[in-house]
Amino acid sequence: WRILPIGGQSTAMVFLLLVLFLQSYTAKRYWMAAIFLSVAGLLKPFLGMVALTFLLARNWQFLTALVATSGLEALLSLFLFGWKTHVEWFKIVLQESSRWAIPWWYHTSITGILGNIWIYLLHPEGIWAPMPPSLRLAQTICRIVLVLVLVYAVRKQSLSDWPEDEKQHYLVCWSII
Repeated sequence: WRILPIGGQSTAMVFLLLVLFLQSYTAKRYWMAAIFLSVAGLLKPFLGMVALTFLLARNWQFLTALVATSGLEALLSLFLFGWKTHVEWFKIVLQESSRWAIPWWYHTSITGILGNIWIYLLHPEGIWAPMPPSLRLAQTICRIVLVLVLVYAVRKQSLSDWPEDEKQHYLVCWSII
């Protein structure tokens, strides 16, 4: 929590929205859950990947609510800010995502840890160097393995005979991971 002033105050709000998402989803209030998750996604767009878990679990009722609420938010955003602003934002995201962020110890991404190891342990003098292809490959392999673990866990859960509320809690936790 002490690094929130550095990383941005939206993280605390996203944590709250994820808790509300969990509570709503496990109570089968899918529309409320979709609203909480979609608003969290506005603050942290990488949360769009959460939908993959519910797609794998074939939870069409929740996915319908999520697509509808996200679509309404997108239309509202286009109406309020216009197409040009969205295109400029997307260009900046593409530009910045192609660069290598400076590694730092408080990075919470699993693949970010690989970057920290590469910089701090192997090449401390090269903090401003471009990301080496071997590190990019290692991060890509890590991401693929993580997605395969997710697919396995969700598949295993969907075939289980757990109570429904436990299944739903499990899905939310895996989707956030």
